[in-house]
Amino acid sequence: MNNNFLDFKIPENYGKGIIIIASDTFKSFLREKRFYISFAYYFVLPLFLLFLQSAELVVQTGTGIAIYYAQLNTANFVKTLFLTLFPGQIFLAILCSDQIASGIENDTLSLILSKPTYHSEIVLGKFFGLVSILAILQIPSLSFVYYYNLIRYDAEFPFAFYTSLDEVVVMFILILLLQSMIIGLTLMISSIFDRSLYAILTSILSLFIISSISNNQTNLEDGINYFNLGDYIDAILPAIFFNLNKLDPEPNITLLLFLVLFLISLFLVFTNIILNRKELF
Repeated sequence: MNNNFLDFKIPENYGKGIIIIASDTFKSFLREKRFYISFAYYFVLPLFLLFLQSAELVVQTGTGIAIYYAQLNTANFVKTLFLTLFPGQIFLAILCSDQIASGIENDTLSLILSKPTYHSEIVLGKFFGLVSILAILQIPSLSFVYYYNLIRYDAEFPFAFYTSLDEVVVMFILILLLQSMIIGLTLMISSIFDRSLYAILTSILSLFIISSISNNQTNLEDGINYFNLGDYIDAILPAIFFNLNKLDPEPNITLLLFLVLFLISLFLVFTNIILNRKELF
């Protein structure tokens, strides 16, 4: 097994471990109680909130107003339930932050590394396994919220529904990218500790500190707070949803997306470096 992370030569069999570990992460998650809690949070709770919303009187109807409210309500729903510190980020940290620490704690990582497996395969396998879980859990709820509002405000069928499909898909990808940053951060923290409890508590504390900073730090040039995930939604979604008002001045969306991808990559690289420096077996 080659543990030299500075060797950029890709081995012939590299990548098989990523698929195996991602699949194992996904399957083991389905067998745990946290899956049912996640299902209730990402699927049942949105349906319940939609039921409460249906009790409100709808005054205006029509395709234009329906698309506007579908976009606005979905953006607010995403920020509130998925990306705010309480409960979105904290819930995500609890789900993901013990993935590597628990493997160190119960020696399963040592068993994996005794086989021809690379540290980076473990990191990427855990990462993609967790992202795939979130994707499957959140596709229904995001779709329900958006299309329910189209129905509620009497949008023209099927025109408003199939013309909005691309917006829903791009929105979903954006949400998954922002949540992937949190997953990458929690994996990095998880690789530092040998106990799951320490990893979970440190992840929550780190998110709390970042959130506290975000309340006081704002980029003066474009008015975007780069520590606040909700600001990414406000900055990028108007460009996807043609009915929402864009920020003034308009931020550089390409730069924002590059920053998101850069942070995800940075967290994964540091996770790999930390694991390489640990004496796991």
